Amino acid sequence: MCVSATRASRTPLTGAPRHPTLSQLLNVCAPTPPPPAAGIPMSEVKRHASRDSAWVVLHGHVYDLTAFLADHPGGEDVVLKWAGRDATKVWSAIHKPEWLKEYVQPDWCLGPLGPEPQETPASDAKLKEYELEVR
Repeated sequence: MCVSATRASRTPLTGAPRHPTLSQLLNVCAPTPPPPAAGIPMSEVKRHASRDSAWVVLHGHVYDLTAFLADHPGGEDVVLKWAGRDATKVWSAIHKPEWLKEYVQPDWCLGPLGPEPQETPASDAKLKEYELEVR
């Protein structure tokens, strides 16, 4: 919630006026995080490219294939090569579509691939401008 600089505030112990913060003077709110986007962004998928956590994108969905590494018929190295990436094109060239349902546990599907989070239009530049003026 933004606090208007015109609203007076007093310290609880002394009752003396409290000096407004720079954010209050500028009527700038702390940026609120954007609502969660539908899906998992590729930037998150890329963080899971190891034996400890192997996420792969197939047909627009993110799968945690960590538990499947040892059981993959082509060996774990093939899965690890594509961990943290979208393997749809390569996977589709070698596998039958029904194999996904046959070999992958439903709980391995983490959700759909989603958009990257948008940077909140921060007023950082404006805040820096005012800070320079204050100095």
